[in-house]
Amino acid sequence: MVILALGSLEALSVYHRIFVQQTLNFAFHLIIPFQEKNVQELNELMRSLSEQLLQCRGKNQAVNDMAAPFTELLEQ
Repeated sequence: MVILALGSLEALSVYHRIFVQQTLNFAFHLIIPFQEKNVQELNELMRSLSEQLLQCRGKNQAVNDMAAPFTELLEQ
């Protein structure tokens, strides 16, 4: 059985607070910028996909506009 003196417990508590603070600093300085970079890349992908979708819609509309006279002929 290990008996810790009050001073040892206080030192352990200080060590624990320092450890927690260092862990938070690590998260703030390394993990958060990494995640920000991932978010930026995802935003760029979303912009690209949105542009592609608009282009596809435009092409589909052009095809529909070209096909409209033929559809009218078939309906007559």
